[in-house]
Amino acid sequence: MSRKLGFILTGVGVFFLALALLARFYAYDRLAVVPLDQDTVSVSEGPGATIFDIATQQEITVDLVSTRNVVGDVEASEEASDELGEDIAVWETLVYTDEPGAVVDNENPPRSSTHDRVAFDRHTGETVQCCDTFTSTTADDRGVEVKETIGFEGLYFKFPFQTEQKTYQFWDGSLAEAPDIEFQEVETIEGLEVYRFEQVIEPTTVGNITAPASFFGIDEEGDVTLDRVYSNTRTLWI
Repeated sequence: MSRKLGFILTGVGVFFLALALLARFYAYDRLAVVPLDQDTVSVSEGPGATIFDIATQQEITVDLVSTRNVVGDVEASEEASDELGEDIAVWETLVYTDEPGAVVDNENPPRSSTHDRVAFDRHTGETVQCCDTFTSTTADDRGVEVKETIGFEGLYFKFPFQTEQKTYQFWDGSLAEAPDIEFQEVETIEGLEVYRFEQVIEPTTVGNITAPASFFGIDEEGDVTLDRVYSNTRTLWI
């Protein structure tokens, strides 16, 4: 009887071991995917922000709210997955920034906005070249949306499910490329162990701006056209 029980327990142990290995090496990779029907809204607040106001051609201080909508295109995702033989998600994200309580519609565009359509691998988060992806912005003077067809690079919405302690490429919309974002260290936030990544973008000319020379302390009459220089330090906890 004890020998039979031993065989039974051994068999049960082998079964659960096999089940654990199956879940780890087979099921996990297939179940750890982003949803196709993503539909989320997030809000960031910037009280007392100092900005250059194009309409009045002067520096002002205002409270700002940035709202980000992310919506999945289920039909396009399924079509791309069938065509490419991969698990592809196609999401669109609209980010717009204005004063709190501002009415935002076609007749009242926000102070600034971006609208991106991005295709990416549902497992790794790596962007994929397909699916009529684009990026668009509203003009600085609150004009119409300007759309540009573009192929994204690197990571955009998320890191891989099994993020490693290494350097990745992460998309930056101002540069329209994906500079390195480097692993820094392991940290603990509210009891949760996380990886801290940092992307440092040195000052880079990304366009130009026309404004009164007097605003910039330039001893000239009228407007001048100057380089727009962008820099950023992006920190992500994964």
